[in-house]
Amino acid sequence: MLIASPYRYAIVRELNGADEPPLAKLAARLSHADLVIVEGFTRETLPRLEVVRPSAGRDPLYKTEVEIVAIVTDEPDAIETDLPMLDLDDIAGIGAFICERVDIALKD
Repeated sequence: MLIASPYRYAIVRELNGADEPPLAKLAARLSHADLVIVEGFTRETLPRLEVVRPSAGRDPLYKTEVEIVAIVTDEPDAIETDLPMLDLDDIAGIGAFICERVDIALKD
C-alpha cells in the first residue's frame, strides 16, 4: 500500500506470513533520519523510556531492566526510583530529555 500527499509518502508492506524483519534492518531504511523512536521490540537491547501508571496495577519494568533510562508518569509520588522521572503531560520536556540524551540540538 502507498500513502502519498504533496509533502510525504509512506509505503506499507504486508509480510504475508514471512518473519518480522529485525529492527536493525528496518532502522537501516531510515538511515537519513536524525532520530528513530521505536515502540515495541521488547527483545532488543535499546535505551528505553517506560510509561508507568501505578494505578494500572501492572508490574513496572524499570525494576528489572537495565535499559530503562527514565520513567514517564502521571503519578511520581507513587514511584520509588533513582531514575529521572518525566511528567506524562510534558511532551516538550520528554522531547528535550530524548534530544539531550542522544545529543541532538533542539530547534526553536
